[in-house]
Amino acid sequence: MRLRAEFTVEPFVPGHPGAHVQAAVEAAAAEGLAVDMGPFGSSVEGEASAVLAALARLNEAALHRGADRIAVQIERLDRPAATGGDAPGDIEPSHPRDTRDPER
Repeated sequence: MRLRAEFTVEPFVPGHPGAHVQAAVEAAAAEGLAVDMGPFGSSVEGEASAVLAALARLNEAALHRGADRIAVQIERLDRPAATGGDAPGDIEPSHPRDTRDPER
């Protein structure tokens, strides 16, 4: 599964990324992902395992360097099958699905 994650690290000062922003970018790059720094945020793209690991690292790094808010948006780049079935590479849920009948 391929993902794109966009993240904005605050406090935000246009044109002057602080140490908290740089820490987030470096943490994402440490996962082997290219970081695209835009005017209002940054993004990474890649396999789900790498993107999710990068998000965990960058959140921790940014918070330790003074961030007070991190906004993240994740987009799945390869969509599930139109039938609603699983697409190749789907991530298994970390918790079992509730299969109880809601009518009971």
